[in-house]
Amino acid sequence: MGAVDDTPAEPSDIALLREADSGQSYAFGLLYDRHKRRVLNACYRIVAHREDAEDAAALVFLETWRRRAVVRDIDGSILPWLLATSVNVGRTLRRNRGRYRTFLGGLHPEDGHVSEADSVDRRLERAAALGPTWAAFAKLNAKEQTILLLCVVEELPQEEVAATLGIPVGTVKSRLSRAKERLRRQMELDESLGRERAPEGRR
Repeated sequence: MGAVDDTPAEPSDIALLREADSGQSYAFGLLYDRHKRRVLNACYRIVAHREDAEDAAALVFLETWRRRAVVRDIDGSILPWLLATSVNVGRTLRRNRGRYRTFLGGLHPEDGHVSEADSVDRRLERAAALGPTWAAFAKLNAKEQTILLLCVVEELPQEEVAATLGIPVGTVKSRLSRAKERLRRQMELDESLGRERAPEGRR
């Protein structure tokens, strides 16, 4: 008779969340350690800046704790929910950070103002760092980004994505198809604009 593996199974995400809710503070730390890297990567794809991605990831887990009573799990895992939340949090943070920096620049034009030329240069550098796919991805709407992140980047089963988003599997398939087509068209548009803007000698 073979040896019996009596190693206790790791608790599921939802079990850890419930433990944390009952006062076991260490449980949420375990949940954070388990998924922080993938959440951080998801946030980076939205905000395209390391420090902003770290802020967004922290907000994702804060939102998870705040909404712990309604977090959806798939067979005990809340990773799909975390990734979908990353898109929403990342987009909100990116939008609000832009307003905040504009506001600061208006208050302190002599030492804090960022010129429009500098702003364009920074956006171009950031887009180049991400590559054409992610530069185009950043221009899609929240639904398109979410479905591509879950289905294509994270390669989650469409049934899990449907359960996470609360939509039928058929809707996931049609939304994914439309998002891929939108991404393809956006990449073609970006490439065309890039050729038009390139100096004559670099075309």
